[in-house]
Amino acid sequence: MSASSVRVRLFSAVAERVGAREVEVPYREGITVGEIRSALAERYPEARDLWEVSAFAVDEAYASDEDPVSPGSLVAVIPPVSGG
Repeated sequence: MSASSVRVRLFSAVAERVGAREVEVPYREGITVGEIRSALAERYPEARDLWEVSAFAVDEAYASDEDPVSPGSLVAVIPPVSGG
C-alpha cells in the first residue's frame, strides 16, 4: 500500500460484485468516508446499490460519511445482511 492511498476492505456481496476483497483509494488531505464511498461507487458501478446501504468503518470503528480518514487508515465496507 502506498502512503498516498487508503486501503478499503470489502466484505460479502460487495466483494463478490467487485471481484476483490481489498482495493485502494487515493488519499488526499481531508478526505472523508463519504468521499471514499462516492469514489468507490464511481469506480465500481456494478455495486452501486450496495455502496449506498453499506456501513463503513475506519480502523475498526463505525464511521459516518462526514468522518475524516487519516493516511494509513483501514476502511471496511460492511454490506447489510439478510436472513431469518
